[in-house]
Amino acid sequence: MTAAPSATRCHDIENHGLRRTKLTNTPLWDNLTKSMSILENAGRLSNGNPFDLGSSGRKTSTRSAQAQRWFDRGLVWSSGFNHEEAVRCFESTADHDEGFAFAHWGVTYASGPNYNKQWDAFDDIDLRDSLQRAHAATQRALELCEAAPDPERDLIAAIAARYPSPNPVDDLDAWASGYADAMRAGHERHADDLDVAALCADALLNVSAWSQWDLATGEPAGDAHTLEARASASACSSSRPTAAAPRRSPLPTRDRRDADRNR
Repeated sequence: MTAAPSATRCHDIENHGLRRTKLTNTPLWDNLTKSMSILENAGRLSNGNPFDLGSSGRKTSTRSAQAQRWFDRGLVWSSGFNHEEAVRCFESTADHDEGFAFAHWGVTYASGPNYNKQWDAFDDIDLRDSLQRAHAATQRALELCEAAPDPERDLIAAIAARYPSPNPVDDLDAWASGYADAMRAGHERHADDLDVAALCADALLNVSAWSQWDLATGEPAGDAHTLEARASASACSSSRPTAAAPRRSPLPTRDRRDADRNR
């Protein structure tokens, strides 16, 4: 027979007919409580977020310091391809400033496809939920953006081309092309805005994700915007280091060296 657990190791709690076990005085319990203490202290030190994400961000039109802080976190997580966490950060941005149109742009941007997860990687439920969330956030951003500065308003208008409907269609890739065209126009209007340049490069690359080059010839693939995306991304990495530009560049090794020189 297996010996019963000692009283110092665990005890059972009867609660409305349900038996639950609570571990005490064990290494697992000690490590858990220490970890929770560390996370709580880190959360207090970083205004509710237990991660040091650095100082990267974008100055926006919100007047709320908390909204700005959560927006910057959303941008960093998006650049690091943790889009689920980015959505939560952008939603927290809107919680702190509901009238901040660009917060809803962030939810839209992080909800959809990215270079590592194209439309065909979404299952039916994920696709439905993501489209509905992204489309609703887009519409809210459009409702609120009249007073927004030009770059924010143009980015919101561009991303609306990515989600023209809350329902999936047969050719979702056409939406990616429409978004790329809109971002190209936005980049032309804001040629000195490095974040717009990075987002333009991102949109162009996502038209032909993982198919930028013809491996037989070494030239750009037929339908890809490889060279145009490289020009946008290289402008970002040569001007200042960003998390997004080297990762999304068609030549990440070269552009990461450019970014390192500017650190």
